[in-house]
Amino acid sequence: MSDHADNEVQTEPVETTPNQNITDTYEADMLAAFVQKEDKIPFYQRALDKMMVTGEPNLKWTWSWWSFFGGWAFLLYRKSYLPALGFFLLSMTLGMLFPLNLILMIILGGIGPYFVIKRYYRLKSEIEGHHSEAYARVQAMKAVGGFHTWVPWVIVGFYLILIVLTVMMQMMVVAGMN
Repeated sequence: MSDHADNEVQTEPVETTPNQNITDTYEADMLAAFVQKEDKIPFYQRALDKMMVTGEPNLKWTWSWWSFFGGWAFLLYRKSYLPALGFFLLSMTLGMLFPLNLILMIILGGIGPYFVIKRYYRLKSEIEGHHSEAYARVQAMKAVGGFHTWVPWVIVGFYLILIVLTVMMQMMVVAGMN
């Protein structure tokens, strides 16, 4: 009778299956390998959950102060090269007109993370097509994910050069008037 009683232990229903737990761990490991900044993983996990409602990234407004203030540099920092180039060209074109540039900053503040999530999804799909083991996939994501540590330094240098050139041009205009 004790064997029978042991088998009848009542437990609460389990909401996840063992395979789902493995999948969740794998997904978390892939995102962490891509983001490569522990403190940013929750932000990108929320953005990913919000944007992946149809199984692939959908453009959803996800506010990022880094994207708002960093603009195209944020995208370059996160290795989203084509959107970075597009927003760079737009910001240089609209830079003369403050209200339009501010609107561009607001737009990029809300949609910048989308380009990062879109890149993550593309890389993840490519990696999963080339590697069958989870460990190899995570290692491959670490190799191609992440961010560029040099971008903030280049951006500071870029804007310092712009400031110096602007001052020099103003001095030349003033000298030409005298």
